[in-house]
Amino acid sequence: MKKMKFHHLKPTEGSKSKKIRVARGEGGKRGKTAGRGTKGTGARGNVPARFEGGQTPLYQRLPKLKGLKNNPKMSYLVVNLIDIANKEWDGEITPDSLREKGLAKKKGLVKILGDGEIEAALTVKIDAISKNAKNKIENFVGVPDSTMKYFIEQGLKCKKVLITTREDEAIGIATGFVLSQSNSLVFMQNAGFANSISTITSLVQLYQIPMIFLIGWRGFLKNDAPEHTKIGKIQPKLLQALSLQSKILNEKNWKKSCDWALTLIKKGKPCALILIRDFID
Repeated sequence: MKKMKFHHLKPTEGSKSKKIRVARGEGGKRGKTAGRGTKGTGARGNVPARFEGGQTPLYQRLPKLKGLKNNPKMSYLVVNLIDIANKEWDGEITPDSLREKGLAKKKGLVKILGDGEIEAALTVKIDAISKNAKNKIENFVGVPDSTMKYFIEQGLKCKKVLITTREDEAIGIATGFVLSQSNSLVFMQNAGFANSISTITSLVQLYQIPMIFLIGWRGFLKNDAPEHTKIGKIQPKLLQALSLQSKILNEKNWKKSCDWALTLIKKGKPCALILIRDFID
């Protein structure tokens, strides 16, 4: 018996049929139009399944859903800080309490804007608050000095002032407030500022902690205590050496200077406001 080899394998009889050759001339059964008939859709290849013979196809006849729309713009009832400051508040400020005081209408979301100042410490739970209102200084930390006696007294009444024993301790606490998204001001006299230079350069300036330094300029006047004379003379040079932007407060520029300082900390930059005794007196 011969060995079966690969070329001996053949398909089963009747399992395969010869390929019909079409379009081989006009003579014969499938010449010319190759069995497709004359013209029309059936005579052409690659007709898409969606083609319906020329009539408007189903996908065009069906109604369409409208495209995506942006969410409607939120509208708020506006209340300014100055309006809140003119009212007396026992508890926290809410949309309902604002309506009771006549500062907002009965219906709608309420937003607080930053026009004006609030001297009292208040708890606010509101629908929205503007950046200007939110960016008001919330924490005052530092070491007391006679130059800023009035400022500290007013701050203590509002329960906003935190007294520390050292300037670098105040800077550390204020840094924690800033990192928790709460704007802070550190107050000290210029001698204490000189003592905390290491903390300012290695923490505040190195990591760009945005805070305001309120510095009492002792030694600025001739009749000041003698121990403040030397530090008073080098105060401007000290700020210049640290490249710390600063402004000296006076009766004409104090409001613009405060706005300037708030703008700087919004940009993530620390700065200093210098307070001199004759401005307070």
